[in-house]
Amino acid sequence: MIQSFIEYKALWDDVLVEGVDPRNTSHRCSLCGGRE
Repeated sequence: MIQSFIEYKALWDDVLVEGVDPRNTSHRCSLCGGRE
């Protein structure tokens, strides 16, 4: 449900929404890109 809402809102602003594999997504630092 939340994914549909995000895609709907993104469509209004011509923003591309891409799905990603959730595996290992929390192991990379969002600031520097480093890994634990």
